Amino acid sequence: MNTLGVRLFATFIAVILVASLLGRVDQMYEYTRPETGVWDSTLKEIGGQIVASIPRALAELPEDAASENYTLPAGQELRPESLTFQAWDRQSGRLLMRSPGAPLEPLSTLSQEGFSDSRVAGQRWRIYTLSDADSLILVHVAKNREQLRAEYRELLDHKLRMTVLFVLLMTGAVWWVLRRALRPLDTLRHSILHRPALDFSPLPHHDLPKDLRPLIDAFNRLLARLDGAVQKEKRFVADAAHELRTPLAVLASQAQVARQADTPEKARAALDKLQEAVNRSSRLAEQLLDQARLDRLEEAALQEGVALDRVVNVLTREFETAARNKGLSVSLETQPCTVRGNVDALGVLVGNLLDNAIRHAPAGGMVRVRCARREDGGVELSVADNGPGVPPQEQEKIFDRFYRVPGSRERGSGIGLSLVARVAALHGATRRCGAGLQGRGLQVSVIFPGA
Repeated sequence: MNTLGVRLFATFIAVILVASLLGRVDQMYEYTRPETGVWDSTLKEIGGQIVASIPRALAELPEDAASENYTLPAGQELRPESLTFQAWDRQSGRLLMRSPGAPLEPLSTLSQEGFSDSRVAGQRWRIYTLSDADSLILVHVAKNREQLRAEYRELLDHKLRMTVLFVLLMTGAVWWVLRRALRPLDTLRHSILHRPALDFSPLPHHDLPKDLRPLIDAFNRLLARLDGAVQKEKRFVADAAHELRTPLAVLASQAQVARQADTPEKARAALDKLQEAVNRSSRLAEQLLDQARLDRLEEAALQEGVALDRVVNVLTREFETAARNKGLSVSLETQPCTVRGNVDALGVLVGNLLDNAIRHAPAGGMVRVRCARREDGGVELSVADNGPGVPPQEQEKIFDRFYRVPGSRERGSGIGLSLVARVAALHGATRRCGAGLQGRGLQVSVIFPGA
Protein backbone atom coordinates (compact mmCIF):
# COMPACT_ATOMS: atom_id res chain seq x y z
CA MET A 1 0.00 0.00 0.00
CA ASN A 2 1.57 3.23 -1.17
CA THR A 3 0.00 5.44 1.47
CA LEU A 4 1.46 8.26 3.51
CA GLY A 5 1.12 6.30 6.75
CA VAL A 6 2.83 3.20 5.35
CA ARG A 7 5.67 5.25 3.86
CA LEU A 8 6.22 7.16 7.11
CA PHE A 9 6.08 3.93 9.10
CA ALA A 10 8.47 2.08 6.76
CA THR A 11 10.89 5.01 6.71
CA PHE A 12 10.91 5.30 10.49
CA ILE A 13 11.50 1.57 11.00
CA ALA A 14 14.25 1.58 8.36
CA VAL A 15 15.95 4.50 10.13
CA ILE A 16 15.77 2.65 13.46
CA LEU A 17 17.23 -0.52 11.98
CA VAL A 18 20.03 1.31 10.19
CA ALA A 19 20.79 3.34 13.31
CA SER A 20 20.90 0.14 15.39
CA LEU A 21 23.24 -1.53 12.90
CA LEU A 22 25.52 1.52 12.82
CA GLY A 23 25.42 1.57 16.63
CA ARG A 24 26.59 -2.05 16.79
CA VAL A 25 29.37 -1.34 14.29
CA ASP A 26 30.45 1.71 16.27
CA GLN A 27 30.33 -0.30 19.50
CA MET A 28 32.50 -3.01 17.97
CA TYR A 29 34.98 -0.38 16.89
CA GLU A 30 34.98 1.22 20.35
CA TYR A 31 35.74 -2.15 21.95
CA THR A 32 38.40 -3.34 19.53
CA ARG A 33 40.15 -0.05 18.69
CA PRO A 34 43.89 -0.58 19.26
CA GLU A 35 45.34 0.95 22.45
CA THR A 36 42.40 3.32 23.08
CA GLY A 37 39.48 0.90 22.82
CA VAL A 38 37.59 -0.55 25.77
CA TRP A 39 39.54 -3.84 25.76
CA ASP A 40 42.99 -2.28 25.60
CA SER A 41 42.06 0.51 28.03
CA THR A 42 40.91 -2.10 30.54
CA LEU A 43 44.19 -4.04 30.22
CA LYS A 44 46.17 -0.85 30.66
CA GLU A 45 44.23 0.22 33.75
CA ILE A 46 44.48 -3.20 35.41
CA GLY A 47 48.19 -3.38 34.61
CA GLY A 48 48.79 -0.10 36.41
CA GLN A 49 46.83 -1.30 39.45
CA ILE A 50 48.80 -4.56 39.60
CA VAL A 51 52.17 -2.76 39.44
CA ALA A 52 51.09 -0.39 42.20
CA SER A 53 49.83 -3.31 44.33
CA ILE A 54 52.95 -5.56 44.20
CA PRO A 55 55.14 -5.12 47.31
CA ARG A 56 58.83 -4.43 46.68
CA ALA A 57 59.75 -7.31 49.04
CA LEU A 58 58.34 -9.80 46.54
CA ALA A 59 61.40 -9.45 44.32
CA GLU A 60 63.69 -10.08 47.34
CA LEU A 61 62.29 -13.54 48.16
CA PRO A 62 64.69 -16.40 47.41
CA GLU A 63 64.03 -18.29 44.22
CA ASP A 64 63.22 -21.56 46.05
CA ALA A 65 61.00 -19.89 48.62
CA ALA A 66 57.81 -21.82 48.86
CA SER A 67 54.56 -20.02 48.90
CA GLU A 68 51.05 -21.23 49.24
CA ASN A 69 48.07 -19.39 47.82
CA TYR A 70 44.90 -18.63 49.72
CA THR A 71 41.74 -20.44 48.68
CA LEU A 72 38.35 -18.90 47.98
CA PRO A 73 35.44 -19.53 50.32
CA ALA A 74 32.78 -22.04 49.39
CA GLY A 75 30.40 -20.87 46.70
CA GLN A 76 32.89 -18.54 45.06
CA GLU A 77 33.92 -19.52 41.55
CA LEU A 78 37.06 -18.30 39.84
CA ARG A 79 37.22 -17.80 36.07
CA PRO A 80 40.91 -18.01 35.25
CA GLU A 81 40.28 -17.17 31.61
CA SER A 82 38.64 -13.81 32.40
CA LEU A 83 41.99 -12.12 33.04
CA THR A 84 45.57 -13.36 33.07
CA PHE A 85 48.64 -11.60 34.44
CA GLN A 86 52.29 -12.35 35.23
CA ALA A 87 54.86 -10.47 37.30
CA TRP A 88 58.53 -10.96 36.34
CA ASP A 89 61.81 -9.90 37.88
CA ARG A 90 63.44 -7.93 35.04
CA GLN A 91 66.99 -8.46 36.30
CA SER A 92 66.86 -12.20 36.92
CA GLY A 93 64.04 -13.07 34.52
CA ARG A 94 62.31 -14.92 37.35
CA LEU A 95 58.52 -15.31 37.48
CA LEU A 96 57.49 -13.68 40.76
CA MET A 97 53.73 -14.27 40.64
CA ARG A 98 50.95 -15.12 38.23
CA SER A 99 47.21 -15.41 38.14
CA PRO A 100 45.58 -18.84 38.42
CA GLY A 101 45.75 -20.63 35.08
CA ALA A 102 48.39 -18.29 33.61
CA PRO A 103 51.15 -20.05 31.64
CA LEU A 104 54.63 -20.37 33.14
CA GLU A 105 56.36 -18.99 30.08
CA PRO A 106 56.33 -15.26 29.42
CA LEU A 107 53.27 -13.98 27.60
CA SER A 108 55.46 -11.46 25.80
CA THR A 109 59.07 -10.40 25.66
CA LEU A 110 60.62 -9.01 28.83
CA SER A 111 62.20 -6.12 27.01
CA GLN A 112 59.29 -4.50 25.16
CA GLU A 113 56.52 -2.60 26.91
CA GLY A 114 53.12 -1.58 25.60
CA PHE A 115 50.51 -3.55 23.64
CA SER A 116 51.32 -6.67 21.66
CA ASP A 117 49.79 -9.88 20.32
CA SER A 118 51.31 -13.33 20.74
CA ARG A 119 50.52 -17.03 20.71
CA VAL A 120 51.40 -18.85 23.94
CA ALA A 121 50.40 -22.35 25.00
CA GLY A 122 48.43 -22.73 21.77
CA GLN A 123 46.27 -19.69 22.44
CA ARG A 124 46.23 -16.16 20.98
CA TRP A 125 46.56 -13.34 23.49
CA ARG A 126 46.16 -9.59 23.59
CA ILE A 127 48.82 -8.35 26.03
CA TYR A 128 49.74 -5.13 27.77
CA THR A 129 53.22 -4.98 29.30
CA LEU A 130 54.16 -2.47 32.01
CA SER A 131 57.15 -2.06 34.36
CA ASP A 132 57.55 -0.06 37.53
CA ALA A 133 59.35 3.28 37.64
CA ASP A 134 62.66 1.63 38.59
CA SER A 135 62.31 -1.14 35.99
CA LEU A 136 62.63 -3.80 38.69
CA ILE A 137 59.55 -5.82 37.81
CA LEU A 138 57.61 -6.34 34.62
CA VAL A 139 53.89 -7.11 34.51
CA HIS A 140 52.05 -8.79 31.65
CA VAL A 141 48.26 -8.33 31.66
CA ALA A 142 46.58 -10.40 28.96
CA LYS A 143 43.21 -11.46 27.64
CA ASN A 144 42.57 -14.54 25.56
CA ARG A 145 41.38 -13.54 22.09
CA GLU A 146 38.75 -16.25 22.11
CA GLN A 147 37.53 -15.03 25.47
CA LEU A 148 37.37 -11.45 24.15
CA ARG A 149 35.26 -12.55 21.22
CA ALA A 150 33.01 -14.61 23.51
CA GLU A 151 32.48 -11.61 25.79
CA TYR A 152 31.65 -9.41 22.83
CA ARG A 153 29.20 -11.98 21.43
CA GLU A 154 27.50 -12.12 24.80
CA LEU A 155 27.33 -8.35 24.93
CA LEU A 156 26.08 -8.22 21.33
CA ASP A 157 23.36 -10.78 22.06
CA HIS A 158 22.19 -8.68 24.99
CA LYS A 159 22.22 -5.51 22.95
CA LEU A 160 20.45 -7.25 20.09
CA ARG A 161 17.66 -8.41 22.39
CA MET A 162 17.28 -4.88 23.69
CA THR A 163 17.31 -3.51 20.15
CA VAL A 164 14.61 -5.93 19.03
CA LEU A 165 12.52 -5.01 22.05
CA PHE A 166 13.08 -1.31 21.34
CA VAL A 167 12.13 -1.72 17.67
CA LEU A 168 8.96 -3.60 18.57
CA LEU A 169 7.95 -0.99 21.13
CA MET A 170 8.73 1.87 18.74
CA THR A 171 6.89 0.09 15.92
CA GLY A 172 3.75 -0.16 17.98
CA ALA A 173 4.07 3.40 19.24
CA VAL A 174 4.72 4.86 15.79
CA TRP A 175 1.88 2.89 14.21
CA TRP A 176 -0.50 4.02 16.96
CA VAL A 177 0.57 7.67 16.64
CA LEU A 178 0.32 7.59 12.84
CA ARG A 179 -3.14 6.06 12.94
CA ARG A 180 -4.34 8.71 15.37
CA ALA A 181 -2.66 11.51 13.44
CA LEU A 182 -3.96 10.38 10.04
CA ARG A 183 -7.47 9.50 11.17
CA PRO A 184 -8.68 13.10 10.64
CA LEU A 185 -7.27 12.92 7.10
CA ASP A 186 -9.32 9.79 6.43
CA THR A 187 -12.39 11.60 7.73
CA LEU A 188 -11.56 14.59 5.57
CA ARG A 189 -11.04 12.39 2.51
CA HIS A 190 -14.40 10.69 3.11
CA SER A 191 -16.05 14.10 3.43
CA ILE A 192 -14.52 15.33 0.18
CA LEU A 193 -15.48 12.19 -1.76
CA HIS A 194 -19.11 12.37 -0.62
CA ARG A 195 -19.74 16.11 -1.00
CA PRO A 196 -21.68 17.39 -4.05
CA ALA A 197 -19.70 18.23 -7.18
CA LEU A 198 -20.25 21.99 -6.87
CA ASP A 199 -19.90 22.24 -3.10
CA PHE A 200 -16.95 24.58 -2.58
CA SER A 201 -17.47 25.18 1.14
CA PRO A 202 -14.24 25.29 3.19
CA LEU A 203 -12.76 22.02 4.44
CA PRO A 204 -12.74 21.65 8.24
CA HIS A 205 -9.32 21.44 9.88
CA HIS A 206 -9.91 21.89 13.61
CA ASP A 207 -8.99 18.22 14.33
CA LEU A 208 -5.95 18.13 12.05
CA PRO A 209 -2.34 18.50 13.26
CA LYS A 210 -1.00 22.05 13.04
CA ASP A 211 1.51 20.94 10.40
CA LEU A 212 -1.33 20.11 7.98
CA ARG A 213 -3.44 23.21 8.58
CA PRO A 214 -1.50 25.43 6.14
CA LEU A 215 -2.14 22.83 3.43
CA ILE A 216 -5.88 22.73 4.20
CA ASP A 217 -5.94 26.55 4.28
CA ALA A 218 -4.38 26.56 0.80
CA PHE A 219 -7.05 24.09 -0.37
CA ASN A 220 -9.75 26.32 1.09
CA ARG A 221 -8.36 29.37 -0.69
CA LEU A 222 -8.33 27.36 -3.92
CA LEU A 223 -11.94 26.26 -3.31
CA ALA A 224 -12.91 29.88 -2.74
CA ARG A 225 -11.34 30.90 -6.06
CA LEU A 226 -13.02 27.98 -7.82
CA ASP A 227 -16.34 28.96 -6.28
CA GLY A 228 -15.87 32.53 -7.50
CA ALA A 229 -14.95 31.30 -10.98
CA VAL A 230 -17.93 28.94 -11.15
CA GLN A 231 -20.34 31.62 -9.95
CA LYS A 232 -18.87 34.00 -12.48
CA GLU A 233 -19.33 31.47 -15.27
CA LYS A 234 -22.87 30.77 -14.14
CA ARG A 235 -23.68 34.45 -14.39
CA PHE A 236 -21.93 34.58 -17.75
CA VAL A 237 -23.94 31.65 -19.13
CA ALA A 238 -27.18 33.12 -17.78
CA ASP A 239 -26.39 36.54 -19.28
CA ALA A 240 -25.31 34.97 -22.58
CA ALA A 241 -28.55 32.97 -22.74
CA HIS A 242 -30.50 36.15 -22.05
CA GLU A 243 -28.60 38.05 -24.74
CA LEU A 244 -29.05 35.28 -27.29
CA ARG A 245 -32.76 35.11 -26.62
CA THR A 246 -33.40 38.52 -28.17
CA PRO A 247 -31.65 37.99 -31.54
CA LEU A 248 -33.11 34.49 -31.78
CA ALA A 249 -36.60 35.89 -31.17
CA VAL A 250 -35.94 38.53 -33.82
CA LEU A 251 -34.81 35.83 -36.24
CA ALA A 252 -37.98 33.85 -35.65
CA SER A 253 -40.29 36.86 -35.92
CA GLN A 254 -38.66 38.33 -39.03
CA ALA A 255 -38.65 34.91 -40.70
CA GLN A 256 -42.38 34.71 -39.97
CA VAL A 257 -42.90 38.25 -41.31
CA ALA A 258 -40.96 37.41 -44.48
CA ARG A 259 -43.09 34.31 -45.03
CA GLN A 260 -46.33 36.28 -44.59
CA ALA A 261 -45.25 39.33 -46.64
CA ASP A 262 -47.64 40.02 -49.51
CA THR A 263 -45.26 42.34 -51.40
CA PRO A 264 -41.58 42.03 -52.37
CA GLU A 265 -40.83 45.27 -50.55
CA LYS A 266 -42.16 43.96 -47.22
CA ALA A 267 -40.35 40.67 -47.71
CA ARG A 268 -37.09 42.47 -48.48
CA ALA A 269 -37.43 44.68 -45.39
CA ALA A 270 -38.06 41.63 -43.23
CA LEU A 271 -35.07 39.85 -44.76
CA ASP A 272 -32.86 42.91 -44.08
CA LYS A 273 -33.85 42.83 -40.41
CA LEU A 274 -33.34 39.08 -40.44
CA GLN A 275 -29.82 39.58 -41.82
CA GLU A 276 -29.10 42.19 -39.17
CA ALA A 277 -30.18 39.78 -36.42
CA VAL A 278 -28.03 37.03 -37.95
CA ASN A 279 -25.01 39.34 -38.01
CA ARG A 280 -25.61 40.34 -34.41
CA SER A 281 -25.95 36.70 -33.33
CA SER A 282 -22.82 35.79 -35.26
CA ARG A 283 -20.87 38.61 -33.61
CA LEU A 284 -22.11 37.57 -30.17
CA ALA A 285 -21.10 33.95 -30.78
CA GLU A 286 -17.70 35.07 -31.99
CA GLN A 287 -17.16 37.17 -28.87
CA LEU A 288 -18.24 34.29 -26.64
CA LEU A 289 -15.67 32.07 -28.35
CA ASP A 290 -13.06 34.78 -27.86
CA GLN A 291 -13.96 34.85 -24.18
CA ALA A 292 -13.48 31.06 -23.93
CA ARG A 293 -10.09 31.26 -25.67
CA LEU A 294 -8.91 34.00 -23.33
CA ASP A 295 -9.93 31.89 -20.33
CA ARG A 296 -7.61 29.11 -21.55
CA LEU A 297 -4.74 31.44 -22.41
CA GLU A 298 -1.66 30.63 -20.33
CA GLU A 299 0.99 33.03 -19.15
CA ALA A 300 3.64 31.23 -21.21
CA ALA A 301 1.74 32.20 -24.37
CA LEU A 302 2.15 35.91 -23.57
CA GLN A 303 5.95 36.07 -23.88
CA GLU A 304 6.48 36.47 -27.62
CA GLY A 305 7.24 39.83 -29.20
CA VAL A 306 4.31 41.10 -31.28
CA ALA A 307 4.42 43.98 -33.77
CA LEU A 308 1.33 45.80 -32.51
CA ASP A 309 1.38 48.30 -35.41
CA ARG A 310 0.98 45.45 -37.91
CA VAL A 311 -1.95 43.99 -35.97
CA VAL A 312 -3.61 47.42 -35.96
CA ASN A 313 -3.05 47.90 -39.71
CA VAL A 314 -4.44 44.46 -40.63
CA LEU A 315 -7.56 44.75 -38.48
CA THR A 316 -8.27 48.32 -39.58
CA ARG A 317 -8.35 47.13 -43.19
CA GLU A 318 -10.73 44.33 -42.18
CA PHE A 319 -13.17 46.89 -40.74
CA GLU A 320 -12.95 49.21 -43.76
CA THR A 321 -16.06 47.72 -45.35
CA ALA A 322 -18.18 48.24 -42.22
CA ALA A 323 -16.89 51.81 -41.92
CA ARG A 324 -17.51 52.52 -45.62
CA ASN A 325 -21.07 51.22 -45.41
CA LYS A 326 -21.70 53.73 -42.63
CA GLY A 327 -19.90 56.55 -44.40
CA LEU A 328 -17.24 56.89 -41.74
CA SER A 329 -13.87 58.50 -42.18
CA VAL A 330 -11.16 56.33 -40.58
CA SER A 331 -7.70 57.83 -39.93
CA LEU A 332 -4.81 55.55 -39.06
CA GLU A 333 -1.60 56.75 -37.36
CA THR A 334 0.93 54.06 -36.44
CA GLN A 335 4.59 53.78 -35.55
CA PRO A 336 6.64 50.55 -35.40
CA CYS A 337 5.77 49.23 -31.95
CA THR A 338 6.56 45.88 -30.32
CA VAL A 339 4.85 44.55 -27.22
CA ARG A 340 5.25 41.29 -25.40
CA GLY A 341 2.12 39.19 -25.58
CA ASN A 342 -0.07 36.91 -27.68
CA VAL A 343 -0.93 37.97 -31.23
CA ASP A 344 -4.41 36.38 -31.20
CA ALA A 345 -5.36 38.02 -27.91
CA LEU A 346 -4.10 41.39 -29.14
CA GLY A 347 -6.16 40.89 -32.29
CA VAL A 348 -9.25 40.41 -30.09
CA LEU A 349 -8.44 43.66 -28.26
CA VAL A 350 -7.91 45.76 -31.40
CA GLY A 351 -10.90 44.25 -33.21
CA ASN A 352 -13.31 44.98 -30.37
CA LEU A 353 -12.04 48.54 -29.99
CA LEU A 354 -12.64 49.15 -33.72
CA ASP A 355 -16.04 47.43 -33.68
CA ASN A 356 -17.16 49.53 -30.69
CA ALA A 357 -16.01 52.82 -32.28
CA ILE A 358 -17.60 52.08 -35.70
CA ARG A 359 -20.93 51.06 -34.16
CA HIS A 360 -21.21 54.15 -31.98
CA ALA A 361 -19.90 56.72 -34.47
CA PRO A 362 -22.73 58.51 -36.29
CA ALA A 363 -23.27 58.06 -40.06
CA GLY A 364 -20.71 60.20 -41.82
CA GLY A 365 -18.69 60.49 -38.60
CA MET A 366 -15.01 59.94 -37.80
CA VAL A 367 -12.87 57.23 -36.23
CA ARG A 368 -9.20 57.69 -35.37
CA VAL A 369 -6.78 54.87 -34.61
CA ARG A 370 -3.34 55.56 -33.15
CA CYS A 371 -0.47 53.29 -32.16
CA ALA A 372 2.71 54.98 -30.95
CA ARG A 373 5.66 54.60 -28.62
CA ARG A 374 5.77 56.46 -25.33
CA GLU A 375 8.71 58.28 -23.77
CA ASP A 376 8.85 55.73 -20.92
CA GLY A 377 9.38 52.88 -23.43
CA GLY A 378 5.79 51.69 -23.39
CA VAL A 379 3.29 51.59 -26.24
CA GLU A 380 -0.06 53.36 -26.35
CA LEU A 381 -2.96 52.23 -28.52
CA SER A 382 -6.01 54.48 -28.75
CA VAL A 383 -9.26 54.39 -30.72
CA ALA A 384 -11.49 57.48 -30.73
CA ASP A 385 -14.83 58.38 -32.33
CA ASN A 386 -17.17 61.37 -32.44
CA GLY A 387 -20.28 59.50 -31.34
CA PRO A 388 -22.57 60.28 -28.41
CA GLY A 389 -19.82 59.44 -25.89
CA VAL A 390 -20.10 58.07 -22.37
CA PRO A 391 -20.70 60.10 -19.19
CA PRO A 392 -17.62 60.14 -16.92
CA GLN A 393 -19.44 58.31 -14.15
CA GLU A 394 -20.27 55.47 -16.57
CA GLN A 395 -16.87 55.12 -18.25
CA GLU A 396 -15.53 52.43 -15.92
CA LYS A 397 -18.75 50.40 -16.09
CA ILE A 398 -18.60 49.97 -19.87
CA PHE A 399 -15.86 47.36 -19.37
CA ASP A 400 -18.28 45.10 -17.47
CA ARG A 401 -19.83 42.23 -19.38
CA PHE A 402 -23.28 42.89 -20.86
CA TYR A 403 -23.35 46.45 -19.57
CA ARG A 404 -24.90 49.15 -21.76
CA VAL A 405 -24.90 52.87 -21.19
CA PRO A 406 -28.41 54.01 -20.27
CA GLY A 407 -30.12 55.69 -23.24
CA SER A 408 -27.79 54.13 -25.81
CA ARG A 409 -29.56 53.40 -29.09
CA GLU A 410 -26.85 51.13 -30.43
CA ARG A 411 -27.64 47.46 -29.89
CA GLY A 412 -24.38 45.72 -29.11
CA SER A 413 -23.63 42.49 -27.34
CA GLY A 414 -22.13 44.13 -24.27
CA ILE A 415 -19.09 41.83 -24.40
CA GLY A 416 -16.63 43.70 -26.64
CA LEU A 417 -15.16 46.14 -24.14
CA SER A 418 -15.10 43.48 -21.41
CA LEU A 419 -12.84 41.47 -23.72
CA VAL A 420 -10.67 44.57 -24.16
CA ALA A 421 -10.33 44.85 -20.37
CA ARG A 422 -9.52 41.15 -20.07
CA VAL A 423 -6.79 41.21 -22.74
CA ALA A 424 -5.31 44.39 -21.26
CA ALA A 425 -5.15 42.77 -17.81
CA LEU A 426 -3.52 39.62 -19.22
CA HIS A 427 -0.80 41.75 -20.82
CA GLY A 428 -0.22 43.93 -17.76
CA ALA A 429 -1.55 46.96 -19.64
CA THR A 430 -3.59 49.84 -18.22
CA ARG A 431 -6.70 51.28 -19.84
CA ARG A 432 -8.36 54.65 -19.60
CA CYS A 433 -11.22 56.53 -21.19
CA GLY A 434 -11.50 60.15 -22.27
CA ALA A 435 -13.20 62.52 -24.63
CA GLY A 436 -13.28 61.53 -28.30
CA LEU A 437 -13.04 63.61 -31.46
CA GLN A 438 -14.38 67.14 -31.95
CA GLY A 439 -15.02 67.49 -28.22
CA ARG A 440 -17.47 64.62 -28.14
CA GLY A 441 -17.52 60.86 -28.45
CA LEU A 442 -15.22 58.46 -26.60
CA GLN A 443 -11.56 57.58 -26.73
CA VAL A 444 -10.34 54.30 -25.24
CA SER A 445 -6.59 54.04 -24.68
CA VAL A 446 -4.59 50.94 -23.73
CA ILE A 447 -1.04 51.49 -22.49
CA PHE A 448 1.32 48.48 -22.68
CA PRO A 449 4.58 48.22 -20.73
CA GLY A 450 7.77 48.29 -22.77
CA ALA A 451 8.90 45.04 -24.37
